[in-house]
Amino acid sequence: LQLPAQVGMVAGLGLAFLMVFTSPRVCAATLLLALGIYLGILNQAPAGPYFEQTLQNWEQGRFIRFHGLAQWVGWLWPYALVPYALRLVGSRNPQN
Repeated sequence: LQLPAQVGMVAGLGLAFLMVFTSPRVCAATLLLALGIYLGILNQAPAGPYFEQTLQNWEQGRFIRFHGLAQWVGWLWPYALVPYALRLVGSRNPQN
């Protein structure tokens, strides 16, 4: 593992350890903050080297395969998680 990955893993484990002792509402609010940062960084990242090849496959109608489905799930899961986290932050009893 390179140094940035090691630093990220240590920071993630440290934050996870701290979140064990907080309320579910604080955890959900931290999740929303982390998702916002993640999506901001992800949306500003340059296109990958195989982006044009992927677009070419889509134009030919070959995207309706398992790989295409997995790619869409990978793109959409953060946006699907936002309403759930908002519901946890706004609920009166976040345990349920």
